[in-house]
Amino acid sequence: MARIITENNLQGTRLGTLALTCAAVDDVTAWCLLAVAIAVARTGDFAGAIPTIIASIVYIGLMLTAGRWFLQCLAKHYLRAGRLSQLLLAGIYMAVVASALITELIGIHLIFGAFLLGAAMPKNEDLVRELAVKTEDFVLIFLLPIFFAYSGLRTQIGLLNRPELWLLCTLVLGVAIAGKYVGTYVAARVSGISKREASALGWFVKLVCCKYYR
Repeated sequence: MARIITENNLQGTRLGTLALTCAAVDDVTAWCLLAVAIAVARTGDFAGAIPTIIASIVYIGLMLTAGRWFLQCLAKHYLRAGRLSQLLLAGIYMAVVASALITELIGIHLIFGAFLLGAAMPKNEDLVRELAVKTEDFVLIFLLPIFFAYSGLRTQIGLLNRPELWLLCTLVLGVAIAGKYVGTYVAARVSGISKREASALGWFVKLVCCKYYR
């Protein structure tokens, strides 16, 4: 979805910003609920999930305090240097990986750690732009194809080997997609967004739903 928004030059518009924000909040909520569900399944009761919840809250607090202070130091170094040096870029990448690994160890999806670091990153316009320029080619040429190939390798269409399973799959997808679109459209209209933008926002957020059922 982010790539579609970028290719259509919508990343700086209200629609693009809303779509990405909704997708991020949706992902974070899903990962948190999934972490709780996995913890409950492993221990057999909700009490077993409490350590994961507490550790997550503590880590979020650390990232928004000590983590933000560390990132502000990196931003100040960038302002003094006037450019994004290799050392600074390596430090940011290492921080992203470290944050992702920590959340994975806690029991939350590793992407949540990377997202949390991005949320705590100082919003210096020049730093963000230069970081995006240096990162975009590597992500699009190398990481994005690997992501889709890995997703395809994990997909086992052969497990849907009966008509009733295909019917159930279609029903689940239909309800999920319709629920996403209708819910987003209604919420957007209530918030004062035009019909066209509300409809477009609904279709963008629907892409996130398709990802979970892939």
